[in-house]
Amino acid sequence: RYAVGATRRAVMSLQFVRARALSIAGGVLGGFIAQWGSQRLVHLAHMDQGGTFIYHPYGRTLTVHWIAALFIGLLVGLFPAWQAARIDLSAGLKEGAGTHSGSPSQALSRRSLAVLQIALSLVLTMAAGMFAEALHKLVSAPVGFNPQHLTVFSVDAKLAHSTVEDSEALWSRIAQRLTGTPGAQAVTYGTGGPFPQGKDVAVVIPGSVSVTKHQSGIRSIIGPHYFSTLGIPIIEGREFDERDRRNTPDVIVINQTMARKLFGAENPIGKTVTMFNGIDPDWIATIVGVIADHHQSWLRRTASLVYTPAQQ
Repeated sequence: RYAVGATRRAVMSLQFVRARALSIAGGVLGGFIAQWGSQRLVHLAHMDQGGTFIYHPYGRTLTVHWIAALFIGLLVGLFPAWQAARIDLSAGLKEGAGTHSGSPSQALSRRSLAVLQIALSLVLTMAAGMFAEALHKLVSAPVGFNPQHLTVFSVDAKLAHSTVEDSEALWSRIAQRLTGTPGAQAVTYGTGGPFPQGKDVAVVIPGSVSVTKHQSGIRSIIGPHYFSTLGIPIIEGREFDERDRRNTPDVIVINQTMARKLFGAENPIGKTVTMFNGIDPDWIATIVGVIADHHQSWLRRTASLVYTPAQQ
């Protein structure tokens, strides 16, 4: 009976060590999954000026993560193994007739370690639930356009040292080719993609010297049917189409924020404004449309936006 009791404790110790080894392996696998998942999450929220998602790994954060995972794995894995190695077989044989659970100090340490693991698991489970809820709210938050079944990619025509005319021809060829692609409902192009990342431009009502009649905004150059393709609602007027081309009067489309700051409650459709960016000569354009506000980024929504047609 004594031999059976000692053997049973040895088997239980080996099983405990094996369980801790599996815990360490799970922690290492979880680290790889966490690193992969962090890249996917960052891709949801970070875009460069060209509208391309980018990811920069944070070396310090990953280093701290691996050190913490290694330390915790060694703590919960080696401590029970160290205790199992210190078992006195002769003392275990003597105490085997009364109990098979080891000395009181060993039983207390095992119970304390189990309580600590349960407490940490509970905290991590609660944090994971809160994170999942926050992620769901972030992904499901309305951004002002329809992201469903929307494919965005960037092409830099300047890399081929092309002229402005060559770039315009390139955009037109790409749009024509993609329009004939099976399953494509609409195709358009523009600077910055769904999140405007253009350069600042000032919009002034001619003949006005009041500060309230001057407003700077972010200018984006877009192709025909841009707003209907992205699902951005048009509040007043129209969007750009084939009638807006070279050698026709310049037109622009602004968003609600720009319209409110420039004209208040007055309808801006048909109004003539002067625009300048400090580089190109000033030009006069007519407002032909007002679109609903949509996010300039995942957090910023109330930016003043100005759109000009690429064909002009």
